[in-house]
Amino acid sequence: MTRRQAPVYIVGGLALVGLGFAISGPSVPNFWLWLTLPGMMIAGGIIRLLFRS
Repeated sequence: MTRRQAPVYIVGGLALVGLGFAISGPSVPNFWLWLTLPGMMIAGGIIRLLFRS
């Protein structure tokens, strides 16, 4: 991921979290599975923006 792609990963991760919440809701057992990949995308984007290597 390049530094220019990091905001796309953050926004895409937030969109996937919203989609997962809309589809399964927080009471369904697989709700945390919906948060795993988007959480990694958001974290990766933030880490990429923080560390400019």
